[in-house]
Amino acid sequence: TNEPTMQGPTGSPTPMPTGRPTHAPLSAIQAGFFCGTSWSDTTSLCKKRCPSGENTECPGDETCFAYTGCSTENGYGSDPSKWVPGYNEWGNSIAEYVAQLQKEEEANASANNNRPGGATVNQAGNTVNEAEEQQQLCRQTKVTITADNWPQETTWNIIDIETGNNVVTGNNDDLSAGTPISKSSCLPSWACYQFTINDA
Repeated sequence: TNEPTMQGPTGSPTPMPTGRPTHAPLSAIQAGFFCGTSWSDTTSLCKKRCPSGENTECPGDETCFAYTGCSTENGYGSDPSKWVPGYNEWGNSIAEYVAQLQKEEEANASANNNRPGGATVNQAGNTVNEAEEQQQLCRQTKVTITADNWPQETTWNIIDIETGNNVVTGNNDDLSAGTPISKSSCLPSWACYQFTINDA
């Protein structure tokens, strides 16, 4: 039998997008669809295009407005405190970015020669197992809350310390006194986080 050949990855992970997003050619009407919290917010700041006209293209609870008169996407500014929680300066979902990185890593892993025990060759040419590769992208985080006799007073969140954005939040909708409730999330591994729980 022939020995398997070692082949390096076909690509490296895409860096966190920092530039203005690009769109396919848009009609004149589509080019004027922008996201915002109100008509005034949208037309004065021209933050992010929503070319389909759907609110789902907007970050958080923002709405897609038509015929705004906006022509250029200005983003949400360089001050992270002004960004929509869970989104970057261009209004792109951080969770979707992490999911994209995971897909790219899976594609790279399948392009590599698999090693015994699920090991692969990473970008540096070192053999690592799949669990280690996953850890490089995100940190699996599990929060378990057991409410006291007043669960309606309990809320919690995890914020990205650098941006101040909420990356995971928990409310009291599913809480009941004395019953543990868990929520799991995979948080980007390049950030630092702060957990806060509120009781009142």
